[in-house]
Amino acid sequence: MEALGYDTFRTSGGSYGSHLSLSVIRRHGERVDRSLIYGVEGPDDTYKLPSATDRHLGRLAGLAAAAPELDGRVPDLLDLMGRVFERLGKEPAVVDGLVIGEFDVKALTATGMGFHPFLKMLPKLFLAMDSGDFTWWAGHVRKMRTAPVDNLMALVMDCASGATAERLRRIERETSILDDLMNFPFPHIGQAVGGPDLGDAFREPVSSAVPALFMNGTLDGRTPETNARAVMRGFSDSHLILAENAAHQTVHDMPEVFDAIRDFMHGRPVTLTDVRLDFTFDPAP
Repeated sequence: MEALGYDTFRTSGGSYGSHLSLSVIRRHGERVDRSLIYGVEGPDDTYKLPSATDRHLGRLAGLAAAAPELDGRVPDLLDLMGRVFERLGKEPAVVDGLVIGEFDVKALTATGMGFHPFLKMLPKLFLAMDSGDFTWWAGHVRKMRTAPVDNLMALVMDCASGATAERLRRIERETSILDDLMNFPFPHIGQAVGGPDLGDAFREPVSSAVPALFMNGTLDGRTPETNARAVMRGFSDSHLILAENAAHQTVHDMPEVFDAIRDFMHGRPVTLTDVRLDFTFDPAP
């Protein structure tokens, strides 16, 4: 800032970027003019709660039960998923010599929990598996097993953020239809990659007077709206835009939200609180 001649600056970040923004605000809040924070990952939100995963799937199940494009074929998405997992637990599927087990399907499902294209396909994909068709999953399981190792820097950074002992105990206590695969391979991979642990002082809630605009989607299975509401409590000047049916990283692409962002960045009041994104499932096979 000194080299560029700026007295203040602004932060804008989503997902891990929101996590970084909050850290910057904690350390340099007196220099931050305002902050746009979306897909909120709070200081102690890096490791996901199994209860949040099931709450997200429950919301999807409600939409699927009422979706005309599914012709009433998915009255209980969670029950459908449970049947498939139980079947795979007893006898894995085999497609062209590739063995597909319960872990594979749960891991891939967890990976897609924040992304619209996958969420739209979810009922159709589980209906297909329920009838014995694992064709779609075979290609993705093969890719998952043969893909390059994740970027080591990203792994070390998430391990450094870590979680408080209280949150780790809560994660261990809670159960989910996807087990704890929303966090896989954390926290255990931390022992392998080494690196620093930033400590619980880093994970404490941020308290700040920096004007902040928070945005989150109701179908965001990676960073649920409860994260945003919790982080907001530490900001004395904040506003939340909640986007119904928006998933991870899709809120700020909506035109009316962009207008609100423009007003916020120009220091004008933001009145938008709720916005809706159309969401339909892929038709059942």
